[in-house]
Amino acid sequence: MRLKDRNIPFLCLTNGGGVLEKAKTSQLNNILDLPKEYQLTSEQMILSHTPFQEFAKDYKDKNVLIVGGYDCLNVAKSYGFENAIHVTDYHKKYPFIYSIFPPRDITKDEYESMKKLYNFNVDPKDAVSAVLFMYESDHLGRDIQVVMDLVLANNGVPGHTEDYNLVDHKQNCKLIMSNADFLYSSSFSWPRFGQGMIKLCLKNIYRELTQKELNITQYGKPEKVTYDFCQKRLEELAKNQGISEPLSTIYMVGDNLLSDIKGANQAGGVWRSVLVKTGLYKGELDHQNPAHYITPDVFTFVMEHS
Repeated sequence: MRLKDRNIPFLCLTNGGGVLEKAKTSQLNNILDLPKEYQLTSEQMILSHTPFQEFAKDYKDKNVLIVGGYDCLNVAKSYGFENAIHVTDYHKKYPFIYSIFPPRDITKDEYESMKKLYNFNVDPKDAVSAVLFMYESDHLGRDIQVVMDLVLANNGVPGHTEDYNLVDHKQNCKLIMSNADFLYSSSFSWPRFGQGMIKLCLKNIYRELTQKELNITQYGKPEKVTYDFCQKRLEELAKNQGISEPLSTIYMVGDNLLSDIKGANQAGGVWRSVLVKTGLYKGELDHQNPAHYITPDVFTFVMEHS
């Protein structure tokens, strides 16, 4: 409330995702129980995949495969990926691509019928130009198989024997991930695996098969591209709030040394990192990426610096 009263632009940046920014904003407003005049807007909510909006126009007429919960398909289409297809739907269309288990939401009999209807080669018109990981996989074995097939395929069309050349393989299908977190905290007492685990699996499998390194475009904290996107969004918010002067300082306030603090330090320029002694903070300090400020909590820092 103090930030809004003082006309200071701010964002909520998270490595979470899988839903529309509008839905996440509504959820946070309900949790915080903010008065209507102080409620957050969707423009202030930056999810791990929000920066994907920047390059959606490059894939306007191209097929992209979406990995994550099924809601991610709606998110991708809202960004402008008009020919997005969810990995679940791709599997339903080509069930033989991962035949250990039938695709979800169909019966075994339907699955057997589908196998008879389709050729065992993928239609060239369904060539995939890029794979977008927008959230954690909800069917890990299938998703790793399908993604590796697309990465290894010639021009995003797996299944053609003559194209299966691991020795001189050249990666044509782009792989884009929204979150590099290997572990994350949940309601369970032990940490859970995140996209970083999937990234490790894919890189090791590709290296084992081709003796080469898999090219992955990474977004999310602590990647500089995400902080650059946030700075641009903050500048837009400042302009809309009638602030004409350039932003002199951007404070990244967070509890995660490896994402929040490291990311702000790597971004450099006007960014300043602020470590709060709450949440993930356990008393450790990263001497390679020390925070510019250490504070008991967000409220204390805001009151002292605004």
